[in-house]
Amino acid sequence: VGIMVSAVSSLMAQLTPEAAEFYLLNMVSADSPWTGLPDVFAETFPHPVKALARRKVPEAIAAIAAIVEDRLKEDAPRGPSIFVAGFGLHRVRELQQDDGGSWGKQDKAPTPASHLAKILKDGPEVGVHVLGWWDSYSSLTRAVDRKSLREFGMRVALGMSGEDSSHLLDVPAAAKLGPHRALFWDEDQVGQLEKFIPCAPPSENLISRMGDQLRRKVGSEKGQ
Repeated sequence: VGIMVSAVSSLMAQLTPEAAEFYLLNMVSADSPWTGLPDVFAETFPHPVKALARRKVPEAIAAIAAIVEDRLKEDAPRGPSIFVAGFGLHRVRELQQDDGGSWGKQDKAPTPASHLAKILKDGPEVGVHVLGWWDSYSSLTRAVDRKSLREFGMRVALGMSGEDSSHLLDVPAAAKLGPHRALFWDEDQVGQLEKFIPCAPPSENLISRMGDQLRRKVGSEKGQ
């Protein structure tokens, strides 16, 4: 949660409300102290933000895939960048592939899994990007096949088996991580891994204050 919140808040700090909109897919456990964070983003930050609960995720994925398809038809894709942040995508069963991997066949109706594959493959070309959190490598591969996994150009791993680490990061280094440590992998820096200490999830009050400050900054800039 801390890594996802840091990524989303950093993007919002860098991009104007006119330049970016966000879909925050909230699958955080209802009894978690952080379950309300996506809603706080939507309420306090100046950007267009849709915070969507678990039952709305398949519908949202389909809508975003349609946006990608529409933008691909245009000679010069227009509109703001779209960031889809999935907080706990392992909890969305509809995103899991069929056992036979048949979700990509043309003779079947589109599914949430096929819509996600479409977004991952074609989205970046037209300004649609995915930030996803899964609780394990096996959960990830139930939703994202090896071909689609290549679309994630930046990855973060916490402790996992050497085999899973090799599949995700090309090296088994994540098997040696201690508590509260993570590795960052970037496809543009082949052979380099950055070890870091993930930030603790912030409080709703802190996110709210960040949003208020950014809203005031945007308002003052517009008034100049």
